[in-house]
Amino acid sequence: MKLFYIYFVYIPIFSLFSLIWSYSSDDLNKETLLSDHIYRLSESEYTKKWKTENGKEGTCIADGQLYDNWKSIIEKAFRKLIDNSGKHQIPICYVVLEENSFNAAAFPNGKFLINVGTLKILDARIKSEKLKDIDKARESYIAAILSHELAHYYNRHTIKFMKRLLDSGNKKNIELQKIQFSQEDELDADSSGMLYMERAGYDNWYFKDMLKIINQNYQNSLEKARNDKKEHVSIYFSTHPSPHLRLSNAGAENAEFHRTAFLLEKLFADIQLGRNLDSIKSSLDKLLIDPKYRDNPEILRAYAVCLHKIWLESVSLEDQSLRGVLDMPSFRDSMLFKKAVSGKGRKEIPGDKAKYWKARRAYLKLLKNIIDLEFCSNYALLLAYSDKPHDWKEAVIFAEKSNEILNTTISMNNLGVVYYITEMKKVEEVIPFFEGIVKRVEPALKAKVFSKQIEPEKVKAWEQIFKNRQAYDSNYVFEDFTPILNLALLYHYSGKTDLAKEIAKTYLKDYDSESDWSKFLSKTTNVKLPEISTGVNQLSVSGLKIGNSLVDAVRLLGKPDDKIVGYEGDIWVYQDKKTKIIFQEGKVREIRLEDSSSPPVNQELRVGAEKSLAEKVLGKNSQKKGQNKFIYFQKGKASISYSNNIVNKIILFE
Repeated sequence: MKLFYIYFVYIPIFSLFSLIWSYSSDDLNKETLLSDHIYRLSESEYTKKWKTENGKEGTCIADGQLYDNWKSIIEKAFRKLIDNSGKHQIPICYVVLEENSFNAAAFPNGKFLINVGTLKILDARIKSEKLKDIDKARESYIAAILSHELAHYYNRHTIKFMKRLLDSGNKKNIELQKIQFSQEDELDADSSGMLYMERAGYDNWYFKDMLKIINQNYQNSLEKARNDKKEHVSIYFSTHPSPHLRLSNAGAENAEFHRTAFLLEKLFADIQLGRNLDSIKSSLDKLLIDPKYRDNPEILRAYAVCLHKIWLESVSLEDQSLRGVLDMPSFRDSMLFKKAVSGKGRKEIPGDKAKYWKARRAYLKLLKNIIDLEFCSNYALLLAYSDKPHDWKEAVIFAEKSNEILNTTISMNNLGVVYYITEMKKVEEVIPFFEGIVKRVEPALKAKVFSKQIEPEKVKAWEQIFKNRQAYDSNYVFEDFTPILNLALLYHYSGKTDLAKEIAKTYLKDYDSESDWSKFLSKTTNVKLPEISTGVNQLSVSGLKIGNSLVDAVRLLGKPDDKIVGYEGDIWVYQDKKTKIIFQEGKVREIRLEDSSSPPVNQELRVGAEKSLAEKVLGKNSQKKGQNKFIYFQKGKASISYSNNIVNKIILFE
């Protein structure tokens, strides 16, 4: 099976149709005749495919092919989706084919095909996600796939495709080896499919995760093609939307990443084909202004190839004499995680250079008179960020000599950081170095986590000290936690995203989920932060609480003046009340109060109130997030921004 067929791009590559149309252009019943003809042919081809795969004729349902534990689940999902679709009823009729790719298909006569590989991959996903209710997970995942295919059927995409062919003037000798749905049809099937899922009572998380499986399969195929030195041009954009576009449209988490990846997929594909080059250059110019991408080696490579091809357009073939081949890979997700170009190519010191040099001078003044090994380890970290290659060598010497004598978690961690920042060692060498540090500190840390069960008061006191440090310094991370944090980030930077996620989940769950570094780790690896325990939510605005429904919001606050659909959810805007309500899945997730005219929290706390009143209403337990922002969690989650100890913004959140 070809590469792209694993993405629900087409009704698969069976030779489904070989048609000759002879209808005249003035045929008033062209679409009716077209529909009847397709239905008859699809019935014939469906039966033929079933017979080819099974060597027999008979029922459409592949009684000999299905896993015993999947058959009833598939039929249950089918029935719930059909019954709740709001569309006409159809009999459940499907075949499971002995093909190992991740694929399914809908015929225009209401019959369906599912590859056995789909079921295997879903089972593997359930295992890797450690989902406890296996039957529920299977039903929800297969419902995601079937809802997409049902949408193709109910939305008549096959008929529309054939009609487009006829309208294009190609009315004779049309041979269809496959049906290619448009990007709009695929996105429409996603949208309708998610609606069917919701109506049937399924969690659309499974639909979004199904799209992630599709994207991961595609990424794996790109990596394999690259490793095998095979040419692979991303031509699928003409027939199928990017998985990243689908994920973005479906409201998946990490929307910025999916939007950027989708943009780069298109830009890289166009550079490969040598089209729209001037437009691509402009897009890359804008992207490279962003500090996150300006030193990315893969984007810089694409920019260079784009400029090279623009220049080649000005050179005649006679002057070129021979044809060179410019290497331009397809975009892969891992390219966004590449470390900036090698240290020798670093152009500038990050951050404020004046402050950097002020610190350098302070270190040097002291080092002239005192040799303190911990101080030398610190200095090595500063030197590593210099823009001078000779400073990097000196940084390594300071860090190595300090660690040789100290041999502490801090000195080892700092040496590893210096190796990585200066690139005096390859990341493949730095990762094992940090793995060694983690093996050294982890047993004691696990014992401390375990001791929560046997010495809760002792651990609680230790955690309070830790939180007090973070209240003053949001960047603070306990020294023994730091190598684990760094190892997770290194795995991510090196493209080992699965390992990064695994370590990040452990780190955020067991060690730290409140520092700025933990937020950075969460955002970088796309691992969700654990919820802060708040007990019973006691906070409300005009009686409305987090977790209430849309109906509750209308009952308590009235109808909104405006509704906005954003990536964070549905936003209801109350102009007079200077209030915004964020909904996700029909539930209140945030309440934002932005002005003194906004309704108060618990009938007391308004924007403009003093900090003392805020602490009276919200409780004094809080975490400082930045210079003037505090997170309260004693009576419910609230984010308060202050200006001179006066409340200037209130957000209640989940």
